[in-house]
Amino acid sequence: MKREKVKYVSEKYPKSGYEDLIPAHYERADDEFYIKSGNNILAFPKNKKALIKMYPDKKSSLDDFFLKK
Repeated sequence: MKREKVKYVSEKYPKSGYEDLIPAHYERADDEFYIKSGNNILAFPKNKKALIKMYPDKKSSLDDFFLKK
């Protein structure tokens, strides 16, 4: 599953005559990914070590997968 994040940034008025007005806009933040494991929904780890720590019994197959990439 994927959760998309969007952040609203309000407009910024210039502090002097040399700056421009920055209009209000939306900024896309980093997406979050989740894994469904049985009846639980877990946040997907952001690095390889955390993924291997999450599934220690599948360490060898995960290592092989990461080496192929």
